[in-house]
Amino acid sequence: MIESLQGESQELSRDLGLTDFQYLGEDPYSKNIGELKIGPKGARFVLPREKKTRSYKAQFDLEWSEVLCFECCEVNYCHDYKSWPLHEEPPSGYEIIGPAGMFFVNLLLNGEAQFQIWAYIPRDDVANLRELAEGYLGIPSLPGIAHHGTAAAIRYIVENCEVLSRFETDWVDWTHKSPNAPMTKPRDKLREKGPVYSFCKEGMGIDFYGAGEQLEQMSTFWPWRLIKAIYLEDVEIIYLWHEDSYTFRQQVWEQEPRQSILDAANSALSTYRSSSDVRQVLLIRPWSFPSSLHRTWDQLEPFNCKASRNRFPPIYDFEEDDD
Repeated sequence: MIESLQGESQELSRDLGLTDFQYLGEDPYSKNIGELKIGPKGARFVLPREKKTRSYKAQFDLEWSEVLCFECCEVNYCHDYKSWPLHEEPPSGYEIIGPAGMFFVNLLLNGEAQFQIWAYIPRDDVANLRELAEGYLGIPSLPGIAHHGTAAAIRYIVENCEVLSRFETDWVDWTHKSPNAPMTKPRDKLREKGPVYSFCKEGMGIDFYGAGEQLEQMSTFWPWRLIKAIYLEDVEIIYLWHEDSYTFRQQVWEQEPRQSILDAANSALSTYRSSSDVRQVLLIRPWSFPSSLHRTWDQLEPFNCKASRNRFPPIYDFEEDDD
């Protein structure tokens, strides 16, 4: 499957003359068999397509230098070419066919357009293919990026930071409405829930992992270098950035957790400021990393931070080229 920045499936075809493939895998469930081949110079996707009454295959070659991030993972293969991580409960309506592997790539074409492309392979091939791809790219497979987008990028950063405290929040602490107001309950069919706040030595993560594909894109990570002050204002914790144009208001209705979160946030900020050995982590803005679930790019901003314009990981800040 190939998805474009405009959100429409593209019948792209590209032959770069790739040779010397070290891996060849076939879609274990497709009637019109799809193929994936990878070698030292790049990858070739040969994907099944149907148009009205006609079945055919589309070939697309990519070079490793075009890859921004990737995931090679085990999934449950479902009807309608859908999938879900093997060890996670699939959303309602997903009809599981059986286990498989998935190779998902987020790539930058011609320096100006992001695309997603993925293929299914036998489950037993996942470990070998992941090792090969990581060797060619020099970066690790990014767990969850294929199905959870930006939330997976945040989770990866937090797991590689020094977590000092973590808080799971109620839904009403995200909706900015009174708990007694109508329409303040999450919609179960969309898997909505409040975010997890992780206060690390390096910064803070707001993680919507598992809260549905739209909320997951609102996940974010703020390095402490961006934060000027954290204080309380009525039922809201205020995060004041050094940039005067931005203030984040975290609503917490219950007094006890509100004070606990405020204390934890200020403690983490103080730990950062009193330390001389903290490596600077990248800022991750919302809507930066699309997943295979995004058939539309409404509100997605895939170039809005360094991490989404360049290869990710690594997670640490760097001087970005002007080009």
